[in-house]
Amino acid sequence: MTAQAVAQTMDGFDPAIAQFRLTRIQLVNWGPFHGYHAVDVHREGTLVTGPSGAGKSTLLDAMICVLMDRSVTFNAAAHDDAVGSRERTFYSYMRGKTGSRRDSGRGGSRAIYLRERATWSAVALTWANLAGRTVTACRAMHMTADATSDPDITHALMLAEQDLDVRDLEQVVEQRFRQDAIRRALPFVTTFGTEYGRYVARLSALVGIRGQDGDSAKAIRLLHKAQSSKGVHNIDDTFKRFVLDDSRVAARRDAAVEQFVSLRNGYEQMVRARDQIALLSPLPALWDAYRSAGGSSEDLRALLGDADGPSPAEAYVLGVHKELLAARAEHERAEHVRQGALHAAAAAEHEEAADAVRRLERQRWTQGGSDLERLDAEVAELAAAHDRVARRYTDLERWCGLVGAPVPGTARGLAALLRRRPDDVPADQDDAATKDALWQRSAAVSALDAELADLRAQLTSLEQRRSNVPDVDLRVRRVVAEGTGLAESDLPFVGELLDVAPEEEAWRTAAERLLGGFGVRMLVDAAAAARVAAFVDTQDLRTRVRWTPVDTAAPVTGAAAEPGTMAAKVVVAEGPFAPWLRAQLVRRYAHRCVEDAAQLAVLREGVTVNGQVKHRDGLHEKDDRPDVRRHRVIGFDNGRARRDVADAIAAVEERRPALVRARDDADAAREHRRAVARAWQQLGALTWAEVDVDAAEAALDAARRRRDDVVAGGDLVALDAQVAALTEARDAANHRARTAREAAAAAEKAWARRLDEEDRVGARLDAVRAPTDEQLAVLAEIARGCDAEPTLETVGRLRKAVELAVAQRLTSAESAGEQARTAIATTLADFLRSWPDESGAFTRDVQDTPAYLDRLDDLRRDDLPAALGQWRRLMHSINTMGLTALLQQLRDERLVVDDRIDPINDVLRSVPFGHDGYLQIVTTDVEPPASRQFQAEIDAILADGPGADPQDTDLEARFARIARLMDRLDSTDPDDREWQRDVLDVKRHVRISAEEHRTGETQARVYEGVGATSGGEGQELIAATLGAALRYQLGGIEQVPVFGSVMVDEGFVKSDPDVTRRAIRALQSFGFQLVIAAPIDKYQSMEREFGSAYLVEHDPAAGRAHARGLPIAFGPTHREAAPA
Repeated sequence: MTAQAVAQTMDGFDPAIAQFRLTRIQLVNWGPFHGYHAVDVHREGTLVTGPSGAGKSTLLDAMICVLMDRSVTFNAAAHDDAVGSRERTFYSYMRGKTGSRRDSGRGGSRAIYLRERATWSAVALTWANLAGRTVTACRAMHMTADATSDPDITHALMLAEQDLDVRDLEQVVEQRFRQDAIRRALPFVTTFGTEYGRYVARLSALVGIRGQDGDSAKAIRLLHKAQSSKGVHNIDDTFKRFVLDDSRVAARRDAAVEQFVSLRNGYEQMVRARDQIALLSPLPALWDAYRSAGGSSEDLRALLGDADGPSPAEAYVLGVHKELLAARAEHERAEHVRQGALHAAAAAEHEEAADAVRRLERQRWTQGGSDLERLDAEVAELAAAHDRVARRYTDLERWCGLVGAPVPGTARGLAALLRRRPDDVPADQDDAATKDALWQRSAAVSALDAELADLRAQLTSLEQRRSNVPDVDLRVRRVVAEGTGLAESDLPFVGELLDVAPEEEAWRTAAERLLGGFGVRMLVDAAAAARVAAFVDTQDLRTRVRWTPVDTAAPVTGAAAEPGTMAAKVVVAEGPFAPWLRAQLVRRYAHRCVEDAAQLAVLREGVTVNGQVKHRDGLHEKDDRPDVRRHRVIGFDNGRARRDVADAIAAVEERRPALVRARDDADAAREHRRAVARAWQQLGALTWAEVDVDAAEAALDAARRRRDDVVAGGDLVALDAQVAALTEARDAANHRARTAREAAAAAEKAWARRLDEEDRVGARLDAVRAPTDEQLAVLAEIARGCDAEPTLETVGRLRKAVELAVAQRLTSAESAGEQARTAIATTLADFLRSWPDESGAFTRDVQDTPAYLDRLDDLRRDDLPAALGQWRRLMHSINTMGLTALLQQLRDERLVVDDRIDPINDVLRSVPFGHDGYLQIVTTDVEPPASRQFQAEIDAILADGPGADPQDTDLEARFARIARLMDRLDSTDPDDREWQRDVLDVKRHVRISAEEHRTGETQARVYEGVGATSGGEGQELIAATLGAALRYQLGGIEQVPVFGSVMVDEGFVKSDPDVTRRAIRALQSFGFQLVIAAPIDKYQSMEREFGSAYLVEHDPAAGRAHARGLPIAFGPTHREAAPA
């Protein structure tokens, strides 16, 4: 079916009369079109052709700039993404950019323009219908010579309901197209200045660019899209942007959210009252506790008084003290009286017993008592002499034992013993040989003990560190580190960074002998060398200090250690000093290691396995000093050294017992010789009378017999017994009398002191204010807890104890008060932090608590019940929160999608496509899971409406469910925004594609876009889909659109002649006049579909272009005669 036939089938509209089609294009100074140019457009369409770069797109850009605002993108057809060329702007078109040349002065390139001075440009499009109406739209522009970009351009938009020759605008160029100047020069022209909105609204009304939903802007954007149809790739995107209506779901969402605000406010008022009650509920008890604690604190603080005088607590204790003193004074008075009576009785008994003793002693004297006393004295003297002789005899036995002789029994025997005394009896003093032997053995033990102590100290030191370096050097390092602020790890010794390789352990002794001195050298990073030098120079470190600065940052180069040398038998710990240390080993300690000393003769320098070193100057050296052998220096740890020292300790401890025994034996022999010499000396000075025990014992026995005879001859025994008994009674009575007298005196003095003390305490008590009865009761209760039965001995501590107890109670009361105050302050702060709008009525001051208590009463009595009732009423009255309308809008818009597509499909069925087929636009539901869940949630909320009298918990649960939904609908969070688009944008719920239905095929071919088609098929698909979209937007489906001009740039450049013709006819079938720009090589295949053609030619030398008409051999009026 031809385009004309399709157009004639539209009921109620005659396109030959009413439809506006483009008739003329006028240009002034637009790109390479310098000066004035005019192109007449045929009502049946015009083909613009020419070589690439001639200016075809420039011509179409001029046309679109009349319809679009200043944000228009030019030359969009040249870019597959349809974003246009950033190099083509109003400024570049007005200047007439023809190219660029290199700027040697400034560098880079410089644009070449046709018009570099002040200039003006204009583009005018004229449409007309067959009813005689004509409309001309024009955009005029002016720029000064110093203009550099688009913002420097002055634009003027204008309309005329007749033909307009844009050359007539030149007379107002000097006025830069001011509206008043245009109106004076061209009264029939309506001017709009730069007000694009008014301009395009009027233009749309005049030429019928209405848009399906009244949005002419969308229709104009689609016309611009059609111009750059090469950038159309996706059917889904095209239909959603230009065919489907704008969604009204967002408005429904906003209405639902707004409606929810009143309910949320009611809920928040209810929750506010409830939460305030919950927060303030503990306040009454806290306030009572605070006030009670304050009262208790004041009472207890009063018991402690102040610094001006005694406290009630002190007065109470003074009273207790006075009572105790009075009771003690009475007791001491009674004791004084009692002891006086006891003294009188005991004195009488003493006097009576004394008289009796005197009478009996006189009687005993007359009956021989004097002889008995003399004999008693003699017996006592002889007994003492006997004891002295017995002790000397014991000494005699000991001396005889030492000299190896029997104990003599007579004076003659003693004399015989002394005659047998040897002439060589050793002296009491040691001779030189004895002294020397004993000293040597003692010295050997002492030396061994010193060695053992030294070894144990070494072991202890080694166990506390890893280094083999001696303690003295480690101490120096500690001092240097502390003095310079460095860490000890920053000052390593060489020996700590070296160790013998495990496979070279046999050479450890040689390594120690050769490298020992080098090993105790301390290394310092060059960056810290100045600090170390300054410190060491000013300190007396009491030992030798050797250190070397090393530039650890400097590169170190040198040969590797040669195998067989000492440098190759040691390993170096990795670290900042490692490169320098390896180089030093190679340079200074590359001694050849040999098993036999004879091999040293042929070497310049070497070392044997036993540690003999040959130096370069021929010096041979082997250091076997004990301290050298014992003190190791080299090694990453001191495990081997610890084992060696432990073995040495064991060896010394094994030798020590024998040396100690030898010393002790020598000492014992010396002491025995001394004892023998002293024994002979004592024996030589002894007389027999000194040791004659038998004679002493006989004399003592004789004296005792004489005494017994005297006693037996009289009645003295009975008298002595009586005297002894009476003497004991007399002495006991005397003791009792003396004790009673002293006790009575002491009680009298104590009584007197107690009375004085009672007077002093009473005077102090009279001087203080007596505690109140309430205070006395409290103090008595506290005192009982401190000391239930106080005494004078403990009453001194009672005052401190009572004051301490009162202070503790005060502290507890103050603590309770402070806890209550803190809790109150926290509650008040939480209240104002939770509801800052209350800060005008309340403060954080604890003393403002009564105001909060009043608020709590109001909340409980009025606010909460009222807020709860209001919220309940709102929950009952606002059932759906606008969700019903929102859900219905979503579902309606989904149906509208199909409603918009169905009429388009009706027309597409009448438009040939491809090989005897036609296109159909189809929709596929791709609703996101989030959308389904959203709608299901709304359904659930609406189905779960409140009953006649639901519980508050049910109402609140339902409210929370609605609130969660509303919060997310109103959220600005990026994730929620994406969720909103998923659930509210119905266009996301469908995918739009095209199906090709071919004759004879049962399965349709599906097209999502042009990506899977050939170039020609894709352009035919674009033509059909864009044609349908334009038809829908510009006039709907039931009638041909009033505005019928469509521009296509670079149209159908990839298709063959047949496909090209089908695509053009498809667009024409929708009732459109086409202005298509196509390459010159497409001219012959396309000319027959147009009423006229223009060739755009470009003069490269002048940089200018012009358009001239071409003959049409087989246009629409000759189509029936066209060859097949």
